[in-house]
Formats: sequence, structure tokens, C-alpha cells
Amino acid sequence: MMIPSQARTISTSKCLSQKLSNLSKTWNGSENPSLAAIHYSPISKTIAVPVEGRHTAMIDKSKYTSDKHGSIFVSKYLRSQIRYQGNRTRTHCRSSSILQLRLEQVTIYGHTDKEPESILRHKRSYCTSHIEVDDKLVQTDEIKKFLKQNTIAVDEGYTCFVMTCPKFTTKRLKTKEIDKLFINMKTGYFVCQSCHQSGTWCQLKTNINLLQNQAKFKRKMDCLTFQSEVEERDTSRLTEIWQGATEVSQSDPEKLQLLLHNLNILKLKLPVLQNYKVRMTQEEDGLVFPCFNTEGTLLSVRVMRYVVNASGQPKITERTFPRVPTGGLFGLQTLRHDASEVILTSSELETMAAFQETRVPAVSLTKNLSSLPQHVLPLLEQFKKITLWFGNDLQSWETAKRFAKKLNSRRCYIIRPTEDNPSPLESMRVGLPLPTIYRNSKPLMHKSITSFSYLRQEVFNEMLHAEEASGIKWNRYPELNKLLKGHRRGELTVFTGPTGSGKTTFISDYSLDLALQGVSTLWGSFEINNLKLMKVILNQLSGFNMTKNLEKFEEAADMFETIPMHFMTFHGEESITRVIETMSHAVYIHDIAHVIIDNLQFMMGSTTGTSMDKFQKQDQIISACRKFATNMNCHITLVIHPRKESDHELLTTASIFGSAKASQEADNIMILQDTRMSSARGKKFIQVTKNRFDGELGTMVLHFDKESQSFSRKFRQKREEELKKKDEQRKKAEEQIAVPNENHDQTEIKNETEVTEKSED
Repeated sequence: MMIPSQARTISTSKCLSQKLSNLSKTWNGSENPSLAAIHYSPISKTIAVPVEGRHTAMIDKSKYTSDKHGSIFVSKYLRSQIRYQGNRTRTHCRSSSILQLRLEQVTIYGHTDKEPESILRHKRSYCTSHIEVDDKLVQTDEIKKFLKQNTIAVDEGYTCFVMTCPKFTTKRLKTKEIDKLFINMKTGYFVCQSCHQSGTWCQLKTNINLLQNQAKFKRKMDCLTFQSEVEERDTSRLTEIWQGATEVSQSDPEKLQLLLHNLNILKLKLPVLQNYKVRMTQEEDGLVFPCFNTEGTLLSVRVMRYVVNASGQPKITERTFPRVPTGGLFGLQTLRHDASEVILTSSELETMAAFQETRVPAVSLTKNLSSLPQHVLPLLEQFKKITLWFGNDLQSWETAKRFAKKLNSRRCYIIRPTEDNPSPLESMRVGLPLPTIYRNSKPLMHKSITSFSYLRQEVFNEMLHAEEASGIKWNRYPELNKLLKGHRRGELTVFTGPTGSGKTTFISDYSLDLALQGVSTLWGSFEINNLKLMKVILNQLSGFNMTKNLEKFEEAADMFETIPMHFMTFHGEESITRVIETMSHAVYIHDIAHVIIDNLQFMMGSTTGTSMDKFQKQDQIISACRKFATNMNCHITLVIHPRKESDHELLTTASIFGSAKASQEADNIMILQDTRMSSARGKKFIQVTKNRFDGELGTMVLHFDKESQSFSRKFRQKREEELKKKDEQRKKAEEQIAVPNENHDQTEIKNETEVTEKSED
């Protein structure tokens, strides 16, 4: 749990038992609590107590009694109200008057009718940039075992377990759609359609246990009241846009037809636009595409406008409100409960084109193809056939295969990427028969069996689109494209360089370039904390030193929020097991395509064994990363410190710390060379010493720009152009000042000459 920065520390000299007792007494002295969870933070040395997910109290660790193991002593007042949850156990602690427990996760039950003075209200800001270290995948057998032990009837779906809401019954499964609760088979994440709540597997287990315990004592208790996953956010702009927009049926027909012509969607029919509740903007220059949840509540809108820029060039712009949508599906309100097949497309226009021509229900993601969130999976659980129709480019093909794996490939069909099978919108524009293309969709074959006839078209497509198949190109480092050809999934890149040479600075810019192009990125920075890393990335994103340009912070921060970049909360030494577990969770939840680990030495720990033990441990870590990159089809960039060598010698592949395992397993090896110490004209440059894709090796000179903290040449050139422009303006100003002075001097000389001539006369 992240402790809010605005929460203050409760200052008191009493022991923790008295503080907890006093805190509980402020809850109207009640012994019947609602759920609150106490979390201990060893870094800030505080305990955070969130109540109803919206209030937080902090207690200083130095003010309570603890032993050397970090255990605490809790008074008898709370002994029957405390539940301790360890890694695999949960027990009620009632036996002793003085209870000793380790603070991994402690839960207190209490309830209140008003806010205690010591508990502070704070507004939670929406953030998807942190991967919590406690989030992990759950074993399917663990979920089944728990539900069976509690005699809960459950159906096994394609991606979720389906049960009824716990407040109704645990004996039988209801068939009403509104009563269903979905549990993700991989993570345990649940979505309850009755309570309109969602949360983690741990929270659901706690809730079921609470309900059953209350049932034993014949007490009534509301379901899922202890937490809320709904983020508080400003929806005023969303409401303003939607209420200001006009339904297409009430719009001016001539203006609507002109707008459809400008957007190149003239073939879309009015009934289809009405079916998907599309509206025209208040300015009548664009369309508004809404996204609703299952209850019909508006979640987000995407606004597509046709504008003409200052140079007279027409342009189509798209904006989403809020900037980071809450998820959901466009077209969800059009789906019937008895529908068994659906088409999943990449955008709103593609969805309407597919539905209009095939008459098959069609939906699209609110985040386009950047990720398939886990809370969307229950919305697609009812369908026996899902056709993924994204387009005929290779990137769309890779995305379709990745989504099919997440949706359960047994029910997924894919439109193969060929010239004859473009996206639905393009097919409609050129007059291709969409029903025929839809009927020709193919199921995915068994993952362990294939043949050339099955892959023949893919082989041809890779040869036909060789440039695209080589990977995503860097915009900031075009020279790197000539060497590595692009960034590809499933590869392992090893990056090394001297200490203090700028490895983290370069890799952050290198990854930001890809993230700006839609590559979902996960950062694991063990050496520097996330706050410092984000400051560097923000400077690189804006191209300015934000400390000197604070007026531009909001604009840059808004842009940063929309980038698919996430950060692990690890810092310092951490085990490879936990890191791999967190990476697996992130790949499943956020569809991560690029993972950066900075650096490997922090996962090796401070082992006091022999050098052979260290080498063996490093080999195990590298093998785990190699296996993860291959199995998860994810690119891993692994930063490794080099051996201690002379500052006057260039590093080589053999300079990588450890055995030869790193260089053998790596697909690419990049070395940041720094020759400034050995030569007055020395430079920094990237040297590619291994390239398994096509064998191209070479160097790329780096040009560091201090203001933006970027090695990209474009910022350096931009800065030089600005300085050159300022010099020209300064020279021009000096010349303008010099000309009047020269004229003034000539006038004075002329006057003196005339006076002299008159005196001579």
C-alpha cells in the first residue's frame, strides 16, 4: 500500500497499545467494527491505517514498544479484534491478554459514524505507474480449494470463475446476470456485478470469511463495504462534453454529412451511429464516442475532431476524457445477454464498420491496443467465440496473438494479416466483402504443434514487410536503427558501461522513446528511487529542465500520465523470485512489452560466499531473465556493471561482470564507452558488440544535452539553433544601435565643417 504524502504523523508519547486503544475508542467506543487495515512501512517507520479506503492515520514507529525482530505488543483491548495474515496462514488471536505479532499485515475491525479527528481525509489521485510488490498471481488450485472449503458453488469460465455474490447464498449459483461475481483465474481479481465492487483475491477471501462468521452469530452485515476500487477523479469536463454534445438524430443532416465526409466515414449509416450512442460535438466539428459500464454509467468519451491548422492543412485529432480512461468497452450497451459471439476491434470506427457490414456484435477497447485490462475480461466471459480483427500489419498480428492467449485461445479466432484482409473500416472504404472476410477467420492452433502450411502466410508477410518485422524504430536515436534495426519482443539486451558514465540516463531516454510509440514499459530501478527516475524522464519528455521551467510542469505531467510506463516499487537488494513474480503480474495485467532491470547486481544480494557462488547466482538470474523474455514474448533490457578495469582502456564483451553466461544468452550487447578520461577530445558513444538479429555491429556517438538530460542529438541541435538565433538577434540589435550613432557622428562632422567655412569667410 502506498502511504499518501499529505498524511501527517500522530505525535504522542504513549505506547502503541494506548494509541490503538484511543484510536478505537474514537470510533464511538463500538466493539463491532468495519474493516480497516494497518500497514507497517519499514522505510518511513510509520504505520498507516486506512478506513473505508479514504481516511489515513499515521503512527510513528519510534513511539511504540517493539523488539529487535520488529514485533509489536498490542493490548488486551484489541486482542479479539485482530486478525494476523501471514504468507499462507490466517488465525484469530484470542488466547492471551498480551498479544505479540509480526507486522506484515494486521487487520482491525471497528466502525464509526463520524470521522475521528486523528484520521485525515485525502483525495486519491489516479495512478497506474506503480506496480505494488504485494500484487502477485494466484494459483488456480488455491482459488478452487478455498471456494470448496466454504461450500460455494462456482462455474469455471474461459478466463474467470463465476459465482454468485456472497451476500445472497453460498449453497447454489444464481443464474441472474446481476448477481454474478467474477474471479480472475490468474490473479484472483474479482468484479461483483451486484455490489458494483472490485478488488484483490485477499480482500474477497476476507469478505467471505466475515460474512460467514457473522452468519454464525446471526448478525447482518453488508457485503464488500470494507474497500472501494473506485478512484475519485474530476468528471466535470467529461460531463460537460457529453451534455454539450448533440445526438446525431437531432443534428443538422447537412452538417453531419459534411463531417462524415471530412472524417472519411461517409459509408457509416445513421442507425449504426445511433445504436452506439455517438454524438456530434457542440462546435459541430467532431464526433463523441461514449463508453458505458454495465449499469449504463458514462465512464469516458473519445472526441474525434476535424480541424484545419494555421498553414491551412486539414487534420484529424483525437482526445480521450479523462486522459487515463477507467477501462471498459465501447459498444458494451449494444451487447445482448444471449449473444454468443463478438468481434473485438482496435477503435470505435472499426467497431461500427464491422457491426454494420456483418451484423455481428462488435466492441473495442478504450485504450486502443495498448493493453487488455483484467477488469474487462468479465465483460467478455459470456462469449463462446471472439474474433480479433485488428488489421493486416505485423504489430496488429502480434497484439492479436497476445490478446488471444489472455482471452483463452480455445474460443478466439483471428483474421490473418494479408493484403486481402485489411481492417473493417478500410475494407468498407474499398468495398471488400466484410462477411466473407469474417467467415474466413481461423482459430489458433495448439501452442506446441505447427506446420509450414500454417505459418506459410506469416513467413511471406515477414519477407514482404521486412522493415516492419525488424521491430519498432527509435525516433530519438536514428543511428541505433541502422545497427539494431529496431526493438523486438522476446529478446534479451545486456547493457553495460563504466560507473557514473550515464547508463541509467541513456536507458531512461531509450525506453521513453519506445513508450511514446505505445510500447508498454515496466521499470525496475533498484539503484535510484522512482522519484528521481521520474524527474529525469520528465525532463527528457519535455526537453527542458523542469526546475527552471515550472510553468510547463502541468503540460508535461499530463503527457507523462498518458504514456504506458509503469514502475516496480523495489529499491535496493531484492530476490530474483519476487522480481520475476512481479514482472509476470505486470505482463498479464498491463500487457508489458519492455522490462528494464537496473541493475543485475542488486538482485544478487550481499552473498559472503566464494566468487564461484556469486557467478552461479548471476547465471541463475540471467537464465531466469532469458526464459522470461522467451516465454512471455517480452523484451528485457538488463543493466550489468562491468569488471573493475583501467579507465584508459575501452570495455569489451569480456568486461561484463561474471561468467560468459550473460554474453551467451543475450541477443544484443550494448556498451556505453567513455573516452573523455583518456583523451582531451574523448567522447561518449554506444558500441554494439553483439546483434543476433542480423549481425550488424558498430558505434553511435552520443551528444548530451544538460537541460533535457537527454543524449538525443535533436535536443542538442535544438539548443544550438536557439543559441544561434539569439546571437543573430543580438547582432541585429547591436547593428541597429550602431547605425544611429554613426549617422549622429557624421552629422556632427558636417556641422563642424560648415562652422569652420563660415568663420574663414
